[in-house]
Parts: sequence; C-alpha cells; structure tokens
Amino acid sequence: MVKYICKRLLTLIPVLFIVSVLVFGMVHLMPGDPARLIAGDLATEEDIERVRVNYGFDKPLPEQYLNYMNNVLHGDFGISTRTKRPVAQELAVRFPKTLQLALTATLVAAMIGVGIGILSASMRYSILDNISMFIALIGLSIPPFYLGLMLILIFCVNLGWLPISSDSVFTALLLPVVTVSARSMAVIARMTRSSMLEVMN
Repeated sequence: MVKYICKRLLTLIPVLFIVSVLVFGMVHLMPGDPARLIAGDLATEEDIERVRVNYGFDKPLPEQYLNYMNNVLHGDFGISTRTKRPVAQELAVRFPKTLQLALTATLVAAMIGVGIGILSASMRYSILDNISMFIALIGLSIPPFYLGLMLILIFCVNLGWLPISSDSVFTALLLPVVTVSARSMAVIARMTRSSMLEVMN
C-alpha cells in the first residue's frame, strides 16, 4: 500500500509541472498588459512601469517562471491583486470551510449512494429501482455549477425555504453539499447496484 501511494505521488510531480507550465503560459498569452490591469485605469506610465518591475514582468519569461516556481516551493504565492493581501493568507482563511464542505459532501455521497445502490439492487426492475436510477442519471448529467444555481433559484429565491447565505452550519452547507455530492452520489449508487447484482447473480 505504501509503495502504491509513493508511486502515485511520484507520477503527480510531472503532472503538476505540466499544469504549472500551461497555467503560466495561458496567463501570459491573454491579451492586454497585466501590469496595466494591476495598476488601474488612472495609473500613469511611471506607475505601470513600477508595477511591471515589482511583479517581475520586465524579465524574460523563463526567468519569470523559475522565480514563480521558486516562490511557490517556498510557500510564497505572491500578493492578491484584488485584496492586496498574501495569497497564502487568503487560502488559509478559506481552506477550513473548503475542507469542511469536501469532507461532508464525500461522506453524504458515500452513505446515500451506497444506500440507494443496495436498495435498487435488492428491488431490481421495480418502480423504486427505475426512479432511483433515473435520478442517478440526472445527477450524472447536470453540471454542478448549473445544479447549484438552480437549487438557489428554487429553494432560496422562489420558495424561500433557505437563506442564500447563513451563519448556521446546517443551512449554509445544505445546498453546497447537495451540489458537490450529486455526481459522486450518482456514480456510487450505479456502481453499488451493478456490483451487488453481479454478486447476487
């Protein structure tokens, strides 16, 4: 098991390298001057040049990439152009909520997905089986970003059952967990049903 994990981690290194090169390249291929965008519309040429020097945009692209990777490997992700705060600090503020959402969604998807799969397999070809597999198919087909918007529109705007934002952990997590876990739940339900039917046969 340890050997397998080590191999997977080693294969992750070239993937991360390729992704970093692609992201870095796409940012520089975008139209417009990033220094001018950061400085703002009212900035003078001197201000823009100062921003260009501060962010290292005046250096060759290979040197910019090496500096970027060196900073990332040392935990320095730069300064946010929107909040003017360190990106690492912004990530640290948001990471606990993201982790809470991810863990809750994974747990919900596993529990409900396995439960639906077992129920469908034990009552195969029944109305309940057909309905649950149809709902699973819908869960696989709807993109999460669209599902999230539709849930907000239906339950928050039209019905008014849930607030769009809330301090309560339950109401704040309910719709995001459903949105994030829907696809995984559908996959787990279908896989559980297929595996259980194979064993039963």
